[in-house]
Amino acid sequence: MNSAPPSQPDDGDELLCHCLQVTRCTARAAIAAGVRTLADLQRQTGACTGCHTCYVECQALLSEGLREGPREGGQGGGAATTARS
Repeated sequence: MNSAPPSQPDDGDELLCHCLQVTRCTARAAIAAGVRTLADLQRQTGACTGCHTCYVECQALLSEGLREGPREGGQGGGAATTARS
């Protein structure tokens, strides 16, 4: 009589990179800690170093992180909070 839906991981626990089992949470934490480029994200987390299927999603997370600036737990200082066009 359990009417609750099956437990599903939240967005942070969702796999971003299936090849290396990197979650969105791991990628966001790296971005919050100062990762700003795909190459840095690859070095820090291993994401997007296998088949590259997650390339678009990795780029989107990086863009999102650059727009939002540092998050809680990230390095402060605001150096990366303003992008110049």
